[in-house]
Amino acid sequence: MKKPKIKDCLPLVNGIWYYIDYQFPEIFDIDSSQLDVVFMSNWSMRTAAPILNLMHSDENTTMLTPLELVQLASVINGMFKHKWDKYMAVAEMEYDPIHNYHDHLVEEIEYGEEVDRTKSGSNSNSNTRTDNLSEVMADARTIEEERDLASTGDSSNQNNIYGFNSSTAVGESNSSGDNSGTESGTVTTSHSGNMTTTNTGTQANSGSGTYSETGGDDTSGTRNREYTKTGNIGNISTQKLLNEELDLWKYNFLYEMMRDVANFVSLPIYEQ
Repeated sequence: MKKPKIKDCLPLVNGIWYYIDYQFPEIFDIDSSQLDVVFMSNWSMRTAAPILNLMHSDENTTMLTPLELVQLASVINGMFKHKWDKYMAVAEMEYDPIHNYHDHLVEEIEYGEEVDRTKSGSNSNSNTRTDNLSEVMADARTIEEERDLASTGDSSNQNNIYGFNSSTAVGESNSSGDNSGTESGTVTTSHSGNMTTTNTGTQANSGSGTYSETGGDDTSGTRNREYTKTGNIGNISTQKLLNEELDLWKYNFLYEMMRDVANFVSLPIYEQ
């Protein structure tokens, strides 16, 4: 009895890659229907692996049902998805092939400081002053006054005698003369004494109080730093770097992925 081939177990339309449904990055412009065509064109004549017989429950047919294809795709994803993701990460990597040194650093530093401040205190003051003031004033004065006085005067005197019922005076007598005099001397007046003024008293001032202050400072932020260093450290020539770049892209990531699936669902046996 001939063993079934891949084309007998897996359909061409909505084939195994349709159910694997791997999400390729945009650099790969290909869909699952195209992958199924490429896959079947390379490995459809290979002998089916025991996994396909194990997954299939109908002994009268060899073609897997859609439900069986879903189960098979789930097993394949579990086996190879992590490896394929690594392939895609390398394929999407952007770099300069002739610069083999690239250092890119991004730092984000968050800082914050919060300070609570509380200050309180009290104060009091007392001031007492006693005054005892005395003032003495002495008064001693002497006043001297010198006076010179001079006086001059004339005097006359007439005495008349009249008879009874007569207007003619009889026995008239007259007297006249002048008088003059001089007075001089010094008058001295003295004053002495003391005047005393005394002030006494007490003044007192006092007071007290309290104060308090509460506050805080909050300083926070983010500081970013980014730099990139690139170049060629000189131990590999530019030509060698370019050749290695060409060799890398000779490696077909899609073909390697399909090879993984082919080796899993088929045997390396071709029968006519």
